[in-house]
Amino acid sequence: MKIVTRKPPRSGKGKGYVLNDGLELCNGEIIAVFDADARIGPDFLKTIIPYLNEDGVEGVQARVRMYNSNENLLTAMQEVEFAIFGNVILRAKDIMGKNAFLGGNGQIATKKAIKEIGGWDGFAVTEDLNMSVKLIMNGYKIRYCGEAVVYQEAVPKWDLFFRQRIRWATGNLETLFVYLTKIMNAPIPFYKKINAIEQLFFLLLIAFVMVGYVVVILQIGNIMQFHFGAPVVIGVLSTFAFFPSLFIGLYREKALPHVIIYRSIEYWAYCLYLLPLFFAAFAGMITRKERHWAKTHHSGYEDMDEDIISGSQTDSEIV
Repeated sequence: MKIVTRKPPRSGKGKGYVLNDGLELCNGEIIAVFDADARIGPDFLKTIIPYLNEDGVEGVQARVRMYNSNENLLTAMQEVEFAIFGNVILRAKDIMGKNAFLGGNGQIATKKAIKEIGGWDGFAVTEDLNMSVKLIMNGYKIRYCGEAVVYQEAVPKWDLFFRQRIRWATGNLETLFVYLTKIMNAPIPFYKKINAIEQLFFLLLIAFVMVGYVVVILQIGNIMQFHFGAPVVIGVLSTFAFFPSLFIGLYREKALPHVIIYRSIEYWAYCLYLLPLFFAAFAGMITRKERHWAKTHHSGYEDMDEDIISGSQTDSEIV
């Protein structure tokens, strides 16, 4: 094992720069990326690598779960969030033959493809999303492997969590603004262009859904009246867009019915954080003068229950 250390002034610039340094030292043809808090089972690589045998597939994303989901409500909601993302969104994309997206932790890609697209963009706030877009624009396919699971530490405190999500949202918006025109002009089929664009608009869609709920609540509670029928329409559309995927995501984790119900209500309230998040992300993106990597704080769990990694803990207990 080789440990690469970046010292000032090269340190603190972003994960993409570190990955590019590591790439130059790698001898293998398949590159696996894990964060410092990642925990995987012994069969992880045996499970996920065969997906690269399919023609055109150059990247694969594993299922992400939280090993400290029972710590508090915030960590539990992050487990629910990733259950929706993995069990519903990425799984559906994979079944329909659409591209998944690399999530930074628990991803693999071929060294050949990484080098062909110029490596990771060190300046990008979300280098994983950036790489996903570039792979798709070059005609490559990204699969999702739900059988391979990587466990990571959910952020347990709201201030640290919000800082992490501002970085994610900023990276999403930057990638959207930088690559929207490039995606439309890329020499790939139109449906692949739509596939990439819809992923970049996903967070904005969820934020719009939550705005719809707020409008309906204000209307019903006579707090603020709107002289048009849009609030009701938005509320209905928001319900159909939000809760079915939430129920399915938890159901596929084998959560009990009462767990699905109360976790769904909690998650709805949790998602309201998206409203101030996007204002903060827009402000940060516009006013930032230089790149500073807002590293996610991790506490570390040395005494973590190994039953979680081995899979012997039941899904309903984790959710």
